[in-house]
Amino acid sequence: MHGGIETARDIDAVVNYATALPFARHDGVVVVGQSAGGRGGHLHNQPNNNCRPDLLAEAAGQFGKTATTPMLWVYAANDSFFAPPIARALWRDFTAAGGKANLEQPGPYAKDGHHLFFGPDGSKVWGPLVERYLADQGVAAN
Repeated sequence: MHGGIETARDIDAVVNYATALPFARHDGVVVVGQSAGGRGGHLHNQPNNNCRPDLLAEAAGQFGKTATTPMLWVYAANDSFFAPPIARALWRDFTAAGGKANLEQPGPYAKDGHHLFFGPDGSKVWGPLVERYLADQGVAAN
């Protein structure tokens, strides 16, 4: 929980700062990001060895109770921190508690899907998912 709360505080501070700039839009903010670390996803330096996926899902449920921003979650099939069952459990608990999130789980990406966001040609995988999501949310691409 603590790591997630600190990450949320960081994001909130950046959004508040950026939207206060005189040349920035003050509404319609879209935040794009990648994992805050995986929180134990490589226990004993082993991929797909998460120390407590049950506690991650429980924390996701806690965050879902107060989250108000719609989200898109993208987890590749071969993410070595968040394998498909863990990603689905996080999403399930988050949305069951009231959080608004769409889950996309594209196929494998390179050697480790956890690097999809910044990896070579990764945007060819996640880009269309984000475009469709934004269109569904009524956000025009500029």
